Amino acid sequence: AVLTVMQTLIGKHGVPELLYVDQAAAHGKAGFFRKFEGWQDHITDLERTLLKYGCRMLFATSAQGKGRIERLWN
Repeated sequence: AVLTVMQTLIGKHGVPELLYVDQAAAHGKAGFFRKFEGWQDHITDLERTLLKYGCRMLFATSAQGKGRIERLWN
């Protein structure tokens, strides 16, 4: 479902430079694994696709940031 939404948004507005998301598993709660060699084996399909197009992901870590995302997307 997340990839379908992103495909629609990219089709309408182009590829974003940065995507600000919460740390849900669907978005790629793989930040923990990035300190290990071979971290690409632990990324989600969404992360893999966005990396392919040069889009970076920024994961919200504060309660305020997470709430902001939730309110934005209802």
